[in-house]
Amino acid sequence: MMEHDPDVYEARYGFSWKDFLAFLGCLAFVLVAILASSEDFPLWLRLLCGGFSGFGCVVLPARMMSRKLPLRVDWEGITLGSEFLRPSSGAVLVPWGEIEAVVLWAWGSKYAQIGYIGLDRRAGAPALPGGPDAMTRAMLTSGGIPRNLVESSRPINGWRLDVDRMLALIERYGEHVTVVDYR
Repeated sequence: MMEHDPDVYEARYGFSWKDFLAFLGCLAFVLVAILASSEDFPLWLRLLCGGFSGFGCVVLPARMMSRKLPLRVDWEGITLGSEFLRPSSGAVLVPWGEIEAVVLWAWGSKYAQIGYIGLDRRAGAPALPGGPDAMTRAMLTSGGIPRNLVESSRPINGWRLDVDRMLALIERYGEHVTVVDYR
């Protein structure tokens, strides 16, 4: 087993049961689309179902095997990595001096929620490159999440957040930073 550096916390995309079960569901829909007769389902419906599900059959394993870095906490600050399907969201290091709080929240319904981590940054801090797409930004801000927090947030999707390790490093390097957990 590889030992971790106690001065750095890195979260990476990897295997999760949620993604594995979603992959199996996508695979089942692809098989239904292939094996269904044209009398039961018209061709356009089979193509649509098979196409969307086939996309999931490719993307979910690719994300699990990518090992890309969505979050890093170290002595310099917090690095928000790019989202898996949106490399243009870009990785960005936010120095400790710009961070006032780390905010965790969940968005969605009772049955399907996505966790988010956002950085509440000091007033006057320069805008971060990337960030969520326009649709996600509109959805989150309409739900009452402040725009500045949404602009410096990433979904916790396809990776696990070890809150205890993150908190230990925030206490060590960002003494002035508070952690707010709304999940």
